[in-house]
Amino acid sequence: MDLDQARRIQQNIPVNSCNKLIYRHFGGRILPRTLFFTCGFLSVAAAVLLFACNSNPRMGDEGIANLDPIPAGSIEAEFPRFFSSAVEKKKVDVVFCPRDNTVYLEFKYQTVTYRQYWNLANRAHFMEALNKYKGDYEAKNLVDKPYRTRRIYGTLKGMAQWGYPLNLSILVLRLNSMGYPNYEVGYVFKEDSSRRENPYFTVFQRESKDILMSNDVVEGKSANIFVYYTRAQAEDLANIFNQDYLLSLIRSSQVGDPDPDVDTY
Repeated sequence: MDLDQARRIQQNIPVNSCNKLIYRHFGGRILPRTLFFTCGFLSVAAAVLLFACNSNPRMGDEGIANLDPIPAGSIEAEFPRFFSSAVEKKKVDVVFCPRDNTVYLEFKYQTVTYRQYWNLANRAHFMEALNKYKGDYEAKNLVDKPYRTRRIYGTLKGMAQWGYPLNLSILVLRLNSMGYPNYEVGYVFKEDSSRRENPYFTVFQRESKDILMSNDVVEGKSANIFVYYTRAQAEDLANIFNQDYLLSLIRSSQVGDPDPDVDTY
């Protein structure tokens, strides 16, 4: 299989020919940039991006099965509305990557598709923080001081990919940006769709440098993203983060395989 076939199959990237325009994401915008180098150099760059986009983040976890990513379900979460202090509900797809025991959340924010990665340690931290939040909620210990409480349950080092799913008949690089943002875990009071102020369990994904597309002239960055969870929504995600549930997905995918390559420790 040649590089073009692999690119189309593995990353679903339509490629017709070398083109003089490549779309790049900087600060929430798409900027066309004329390229003054050869198609051969473009092929090398595409190969590098293909490797980066198809490689799940190596965040220190050992793989537990030699399997392709497995859909783990979907949840709902709340995101900031455009030009509004309120939030809106959106679907979040959750995918488990057994080869490095990583889970990613895929969602759209301001027309950009994001994948927010969670390794085993960060998933455990999320569930522990949620239990603390529920205890504070029941004890009525929550206070409306967002700059303090949005990271009251800790800050984690994460990884994210992002990009524009463009439907153009040219070279399209989907999820062609990557960075290592901090995840601040806490809670904030926020106006919901009923116009009431409610405390949400939150993950604030800090902006991060785009390590793939930045250069000496322009530094690409991801957006700051607040993900708001009701208690029920956070519980749904915690249930998916549960390692026993993720291992059950592996066992289900291996039904009929007489010798599954699964490490169950």
